[in-house]
Amino acid sequence: MRWLAVFSVAANLLLLAMPLYLSQIYDRVLPSDSPDTLLYLSLFILMCLALFGMMEVLRNKVAQKMSACFELRLAPRLLHHALRTRASNKGDYALLLQDVANIRQMLASRAFIGLFDLPFTPLFLCLLFLVHPVLGVLATLGAGLLVLLALANEMLASDKQGKATDQHKQGTAKSNEILTHLDDVCAMGMGEALRGRWQDTMLQAAHSADDVAQVNGAFFGLVRFFRQMIQVAMLGFGAYLVLTSHLSAGLIFAASIVSGRALMPIEQFIGAWRGLASSRAAHRRVRAQLDRMEDAERDAAPRLELPQIEGRLWCQGVTVIPEGEQFDKAILKNINLEIEPGHVVAIIGASGAGKTALLRVLATVSRPDLGRYFIDGFETTQWDADQLGANIGYSAQESHFFRGTVAQNIARFSPTADARAVIAAANMAGAHDFIGTLPQGYNTLLGSEEIRLSGGQKQRIALARAFFGDPQILLLDEPDSHLDFTGEQALRNAIKDAKTRGKTVIFATQRNLLVTSADKVLVMEAGRIANFGERQELLPIRAQSADKPQQLNAPDEPLDPSDVPDISDASNPSPSMKRSS
Repeated sequence: MRWLAVFSVAANLLLLAMPLYLSQIYDRVLPSDSPDTLLYLSLFILMCLALFGMMEVLRNKVAQKMSACFELRLAPRLLHHALRTRASNKGDYALLLQDVANIRQMLASRAFIGLFDLPFTPLFLCLLFLVHPVLGVLATLGAGLLVLLALANEMLASDKQGKATDQHKQGTAKSNEILTHLDDVCAMGMGEALRGRWQDTMLQAAHSADDVAQVNGAFFGLVRFFRQMIQVAMLGFGAYLVLTSHLSAGLIFAASIVSGRALMPIEQFIGAWRGLASSRAAHRRVRAQLDRMEDAERDAAPRLELPQIEGRLWCQGVTVIPEGEQFDKAILKNINLEIEPGHVVAIIGASGAGKTALLRVLATVSRPDLGRYFIDGFETTQWDADQLGANIGYSAQESHFFRGTVAQNIARFSPTADARAVIAAANMAGAHDFIGTLPQGYNTLLGSEEIRLSGGQKQRIALARAFFGDPQILLLDEPDSHLDFTGEQALRNAIKDAKTRGKTVIFATQRNLLVTSADKVLVMEAGRIANFGERQELLPIRAQSADKPQQLNAPDEPLDPSDVPDISDASNPSPSMKRSS
């Protein structure tokens, strides 16, 4: 900022060379008929113009670097805070990052650089008063008139601009929905209907934007008209003063150039008014968030790196309520649960019973609105986020990958990931063989249009990512929903191996075959724990015949939670669910 001000001072002072050049030509060169004087004056003005061009280049370069430093200093800080605090208001942080990007663009623009020319407007007006008071008053009145036009423009266009912005955001949101779910839209023949819906919104936005453009265009035309009129008036009054012998002829054109330079920053400011106001509002939002972050960091106790995680999970009255809903709409209600390290727990229940919501809490993806969640006796907020994340392997129902190679996604984009660890995780998930059939193997870029993975392939890569790094806690949300028999067998083997090595494994499923890998079964019903106990006690038993041993449901039969005998009271957890003293 300091250097930008220095170069702006130099640039504006160098601009005075042109009016001096003209006044000297008319007042000295022409009356004396001196070619030598003209030559030296011309060389001097060329040198000044070259220096002025150099100052402009330096101003642009400084503004560009300043804007980049601004973004690189604030954007990583906001993103780091969102990651570290597991921010629930992700949309707000996305908007803040967009605000930072908009501010960066404004800092690098000519409109912002022009602000450093505004302080020189009074200087140029004072010079006009020195030339002649009438010319100074005329230029000052013109500057005031331009400012009044700018205020009137803001008052008339403000509401229209807000309406156009809101409608444009709605249209953008609708187009993003269409593109995000493009396959579903095309498969169900919804394309034309959704396109028409989006087009109606964008037409409304275009009409509102046209209203704003008409207002802005009218005032911009008025500003240009009055500025040119002021220039003509300066020349006219200057000529009159020359005729009445109150002014020399050379000062007419010098005064015209100085007045133009005095009014130009005001005109530029008026043209960039809305962008500057928008950036200023964005800066206020970013500054307010930074202040909240500083207060939170100052008040928060430092997070310690706790001992190695064992995998003991304890929920105490955990309740999750959707945003904007009341307690009776909670998707998890007073969950009391304790799971010891090395246990494998299967969560079953009907759709909407709360299986996914419980796994998201256990994986620290979401936080309970009421109650507390502990890992190894410490609340999750007390753990270092990086340490905790490295010890949790989570696979959601919907597999989402970031743009990068298969290996990078499996390795969670760790820059120090070992290739052997990536392959080991892929083998555990039964993904190694099919990855070899991809065009570039582990270096195949996910997210490219050439690569379309099936549901089962996506699920295997997601499982490999969950297994990577040998986490102590594995949380898998219906990991077998898209797997064939081979993939399911590989998953069962991986769970068995994790159990032998003392890992805590919790998975939700609707299929019998995977449940047989569990030690315990947790039955969810309407957001509550209906049953929790040993698998042999809770799974339905069906007699084959009098002379044959009893066996579980056939592996390919769906598991029906209603068949589970009611041997526990959800409101009074079994002793195994209570925390030991």
